[in-house]
Parts: sequence; structure tokens; C-alpha cells
Amino acid sequence: MIIALGVLPTHAVTAGLVSLVGSWTSARRQRERAADREAVLAAHAVRAELDALRTRLQPHFLLNALNTVSGLARSGHGEGAVDVAADLGELLRFALVESGDAVSFDAEREIVERYLAIEQVRLGDRLRVEWFIHSSARTTQFPALM
Repeated sequence: MIIALGVLPTHAVTAGLVSLVGSWTSARRQRERAADREAVLAAHAVRAELDALRTRLQPHFLLNALNTVSGLARSGHGEGAVDVAADLGELLRFALVESGDAVSFDAEREIVERYLAIEQVRLGDRLRVEWFIHSSARTTQFPALM
């Protein structure tokens, strides 16, 4: 009886420690799963924000670009209208083909140059662009149509 009473508290302490370790491990796993879910939700939110921005900007830009093409054609600048239409076509092709998350620096720069060419026709001297590109940027991936 004395042995049983002496062993009983040891078993109770051991069981309590095992229970505490199990609770701590379970809580840690729950925190990790919550952090993973939060990271996934944040990534989805960023993606949705980029998609929403593209959707908001495209109709306005397309309307302006088409008005520029028609204005050039009406004023007898057919070659300029063809150039703007070709740049616009490349932009639309890029938007349809490059649906992935990231594109190369060179691909993004080319599409930005086409976009700027259209805007240059629209804005004339009001638009000036200077490129300052660090050499390490050439190996960087960017969200398409950033």
C-alpha cells in the first residue's frame, strides 16, 4: 500500500507532463496551420488586387488607345495609326498569353516600351521617360503587366 501511494504521485506527474507536452505540440501545430492559411490568403489577396488593377486600367487605356488610332487615321497620319494599332495588338497579345505570375525583365520592359510608345503619341512632349536600370534587375522576374 505504501509503495502504491508513493508511485501514484509519480504517475500523476508524468501523466500531467505528457498532457502538457501534447497540448503545447497541438497548439504549436494549430499556430503553424493558421500561419500557413494566413500566408495563402495574403497571396490570394495580392493576386486579386493585381487582377483588379489590371481590369480597372484596361478599359480606360483601350479607349484612349483606340481614340488615338482613329484620330491619327482621320488626320492623315496612317503610318502612325498603324504603329499605335500594332503596339496595342502586342499589348493585348501579351495580356492574353502571359497569364502566369511572373515574366522576365526583358519581356516586361518590351511591353512597357510599347505601352509608353502609345502614350507618347497621345501625350507628346508632356511625357518624358528616362530609364535607369540596375544590372541585377535583368535577372528579376516581375508580375506580368506590372
